[in-house]
Amino acid sequence: MGHFIATTTTVDAPSLAKLMMSNIFRLHGFPKALISDRDARFTSEYWKQFIDALGIASHMSTAFHPETDGQTERMNRTIEEMLRSYVNDKHDNWDELLPYLELAYNNSRQASHKFTPYFLNHGTHPFVPGAALNPTSAAAVNPDTLAHTVATALTEAKQHLERARERQREYANKSRRHVEFKVGDRVYLSTENLKLPGPSRKLQERRIGPFTISKVLSPVTYKLTLPNEMQIHATFHVKLLHPFVESPEEFGERVTVELPPIGYARGDGIYLVDYVFGRKWDTIVGKSRPEWFYHVAWLGYSLEEATWEPRRQLLCHRLTHSFLP
Repeated sequence: MGHFIATTTTVDAPSLAKLMMSNIFRLHGFPKALISDRDARFTSEYWKQFIDALGIASHMSTAFHPETDGQTERMNRTIEEMLRSYVNDKHDNWDELLPYLELAYNNSRQASHKFTPYFLNHGTHPFVPGAALNPTSAAAVNPDTLAHTVATALTEAKQHLERARERQREYANKSRRHVEFKVGDRVYLSTENLKLPGPSRKLQERRIGPFTISKVLSPVTYKLTLPNEMQIHATFHVKLLHPFVESPEEFGERVTVELPPIGYARGDGIYLVDYVFGRKWDTIVGKSRPEWFYHVAWLGYSLEEATWEPRRQLLCHRLTHSFLP
């Protein structure tokens, strides 16, 4: 059953806790567990103490794999589509529409279990405008008949849900790589969700590493040992990991150039200069004073990703000085 609650992007953890108490827990009691993404409000110390005090377990989606919380993702898309159809031209009345959209959603048959959320929660359908025109809608229902109807509906709903889940599993298995890792294995990490330096995302490295598996959390979720400067959550879905293969002995020892520290979701990092091969006297757009710029090739990156950098941002004094005429 869905509850559509208006809030702001600046809501903090204490305010979120109050919203949950007044809109969810008050109506349904306290859950055994809450599934969420890794938003700062859910990872804050206040929120951890709040749910711990209530005896609620926290289950969070893995880094860059929100499908773990797929139910919420689908609900968000549903709300967006509903609002898009009814919001005014100024888009400033969306919060006023939420109560009506919530009732409409909860009184709509769900494709997965073929029943309305409202009926499965209350054992009856809500009174809505127009229902009074049907005299049988207000007629008394035999308690035994009602109990039997609800029990039958719940049984059928479970069957429909299980069939829907089976279809989802079959679909997921078609595109899933059957690969397993163990603690100590070395893997490459996909850069699909990482911010790498360089002007062209298409030319960036597709994988970085290798990194060592430090913990197996589930058959599809692994924790890696990452450098401190990466500053991201170290748990990843298996679809972002690729096996590291040692070089065959006949090729001898290969010189591996590891990527320098790079800008991730947080922080910009420091990039290592390989060599400088050009210089020009230029002016930055919006600045009045010209300055020296150097054409820099970055260690671990292709020449196509070389960039022009102002002298003041470079720490490689030896390289820049040696370039002077």
